Amino acid sequence: MTGIPAAEKGIQGILMSGVFLVAFVWGAVVVSLIGIFWRVVVLVRQPVHLRWELAPIPREKSRGNYGGSYLEEYEWWKKSREQSTIAPLIYMAKEIFLLHSVRMHNRSLWPFSFALHLGIYLFFAALFLHAISLPFPSQPRTAFSGACLDIASTAAFCSYLLGIAGAVGLLLKRYLDPELSPFSSAGAYFNLLLLAAVFGSGAWAWLYSGDRVHEADCLIRGFVAFNGAPGISEPFVVHVILFSLFCICLPFTNMVHFVAKYFTYHSVMWNDAPLDSRMERRLNDLMSEPVEWDTAGPERGRSWAEVVAEKAGNEKTNP
Repeated sequence: MTGIPAAEKGIQGILMSGVFLVAFVWGAVVVSLIGIFWRVVVLVRQPVHLRWELAPIPREKSRGNYGGSYLEEYEWWKKSREQSTIAPLIYMAKEIFLLHSVRMHNRSLWPFSFALHLGIYLFFAALFLHAISLPFPSQPRTAFSGACLDIASTAAFCSYLLGIAGAVGLLLKRYLDPELSPFSSAGAYFNLLLLAAVFGSGAWAWLYSGDRVHEADCLIRGFVAFNGAPGISEPFVVHVILFSLFCICLPFTNMVHFVAKYFTYHSVMWNDAPLDSRMERRLNDLMSEPVEWDTAGPERGRSWAEVVAEKAGNEKTNP
């Protein structure tokens, strides 16, 4: 009879010491990184994309503002291309930090989306400030580490408020807006609910904790040192578990668009490279692929090269 309480006490001791929590966070980070790597590999191995030749390309010096191209030049293949390095960086910064395209094309959605993304950015900024303060002891603190931890605490609370406002606002917008609700999938609602739970639990932990800086510092130190994190309050544990679940789900949802957008811009919208031998080989490989459309009829199973050659022959004989 005495063994059962001892076992329960041992399990409770492990949980309260934070060993399980640190192990769970490490597992979530590993799963997230592997999942993101897998998504990147899938994107890299995609076939040649159909180009959006009308899209403005910022790196086109003196032409990017109106959507011009080096192809406007007479005998362009004999001339060296003039490209801007700064313009694409400015364009990407506006997209990442200001959500410029959302503001231009969907103004009513922009405030909530901007609040949510800004909350995410501030959250990771707070984590970064905690990380760079690690070489310094928490008690007593140096001026540098103390400033980093205090700023991190304020940034974290601001991130929670902005994240809650953004996630809840987008949820209501998707549900109530007749133009959005038909296109809002269950996955989209799940993502927003999970983000609202992460930010909401963070705000709860921040308000509940007597020493929120110390709790976050203990967890991050335990995470880096692969040991426990004693003294963590229950609301903070809930917040960390929800954030870990978010990390696990991230690669397998459309929230991984922060990776996909790089390929959308650089491989599709901004890909204006002239045809070379490497691209020609890739296109020839694609032309050898079979037609697999269910509605292709007699052409199903034949290669695209055969279908194109037959269509071209028919156009010549039947003008």
